[in-house]
Amino acid sequence: MPVKMENDLCVIELSPNLYSSNAVLRAAYRMQEEYAVMVDGDGIEKIIVRLKRRDGKKICEDDIELFFTEVLQAELEERNLRKFGSLNDVVEKILMLKGE
Repeated sequence: MPVKMENDLCVIELSPNLYSSNAVLRAAYRMQEEYAVMVDGDGIEKIIVRLKRRDGKKICEDDIELFFTEVLQAELEERNLRKFGSLNDVVEKILMLKGE
């Protein structure tokens, strides 16, 4: 996973085999208040993320770590959604098993 610094911008290249494009987009959306996040790539071989702080400060390791934390959280949510369905689906299944 190459991470390159370009002036006040961080360019992160991700593998879609590790992170779904939906998870990357969800993470980007969550960070948009404090960061300008641009997502690019074909989604098959690579996903490219450009991360820039909105306050004009230079990107640091903590910013990159925050991005990866958000991506991992979003990826876990995506996997749980695929595995269990929505929360409503889970509640319905429980109620059906209880016979209600």
